[in-house]
Amino acid sequence: MFLLKCFEEGKTIAEGARIASIKENTAKSIVNKYKSNLDVLVTKMRGGKRIFILNKKILQNLIEDNVCITLKGIQQTVFETEHVKLCLSTTYFSLVSF
Repeated sequence: MFLLKCFEEGKTIAEGARIASIKENTAKSIVNKYKSNLDVLVTKMRGGKRIFILNKKILQNLIEDNVCITLKGIQQTVFETEHVKLCLSTTYFSLVSF
């Protein structure tokens, strides 16, 4: 995500928000979550009904641990480890964008 890359490069949140084409308040909340977790489980996409996708790093780790994992398995694992309930469509679109 451009915002976190900008943040890690030392740019301000406002500059990162402009580059990523998102509102500054949204950028602040993403950066705060990133600082607290050092990772963001779910990222926002622009517009539409399905505006969230799983973090690619987390998705990659799940797939590397179990190559034959199903969508339901990903959903259950994320719920058990991160205490976040995902719908199957969010899981599917995260995998498709992976």
